[in-house]
Amino acid sequence: MLFVACSRAPAARPQLPASYGDYRRIDNSLTFELPDTGGYLVNGAPLDTARLVQLLHKVFDERQPYLRGAFVVDNPKRPWRDIEVLASAARSAGVQLFDAERSGRITGWKVVDGGKVP
Repeated sequence: MLFVACSRAPAARPQLPASYGDYRRIDNSLTFELPDTGGYLVNGAPLDTARLVQLLHKVFDERQPYLRGAFVVDNPKRPWRDIEVLASAARSAGVQLFDAERSGRITGWKVVDGGKVP
């Protein structure tokens, strides 16, 4: 019994949804990255998480609700709670988060050490 309990495969990593509907037509948005080294990048620049909600309001408050979407480049080397930080801030600012790759926003590149993108 103990062997069976210990040999279970780990639970699958949760995923953000792919963009849908009007969200698929968002041209100008924020894309968050989670580099292996820690911290966050937003559109390639380091992000001060203390100002995250303020940033989301500044970018999205004047947009129609169906155009308040941001994207996340997931990094499976980082814990899911790091994405939950972004998701919580986005919810409080009325912004929907989507998986960038599943939404077709990042084909041909990925997050690597140091947050540098090839």
